[in-house]
Amino acid sequence: MNRVNLVRVTADNFDVLHRLMQLYLYDFSVYFCQDDEDGYVGEDGLFDPGMDLMRYVDQPMYTGWLARVDGRWAGFSLVSARADKARTPREGRNIDEFFVLRCFRRQGIGEAMARQTFDTFRGFWQVMQIAENHAAIAFWRKVIGDYTGGNYREFHDIGGGGQRQLWQTFDTRRNPPRS
Repeated sequence: MNRVNLVRVTADNFDVLHRLMQLYLYDFSVYFCQDDEDGYVGEDGLFDPGMDLMRYVDQPMYTGWLARVDGRWAGFSLVSARADKARTPREGRNIDEFFVLRCFRRQGIGEAMARQTFDTFRGFWQVMQIAENHAAIAFWRKVIGDYTGGNYREFHDIGGGGQRQLWQTFDTRRNPPRS
């Protein structure tokens, strides 16, 4: 397998995140074009990420990682310090956005990125997929199932705008990850 390295998003490489975000939003546009303005590009020909991406550079509750595979940009993992899906209040992390370029998919790259991301924080994690995104659901079930030895909670929820969601939550303090 190719070697995957996560590189922290900084002001120096922020433009890479911004450009990769356009590809990620293009992939997601299939889920939003019919029902939501988020599926379309603006007058400038760009997708609006709907958030301030600089927060992954300069706000302590957010962390961004760019992935490199054999020296090439391959995707990103954006994380926030939040655990609102925990059964009891606790400190935790949320995978806000996660993206692997198509040419790197189905090679173990995404799994390596996810494992490295989870390894950055020992504790509660939560991950959400849009219910219609069957490929993402299969990916996260496999990755989280392997990472936790099957010891995770999964449930459905409704997000903003009535969006159907599937969530996985797990705690690496109680259940050490499997290698």
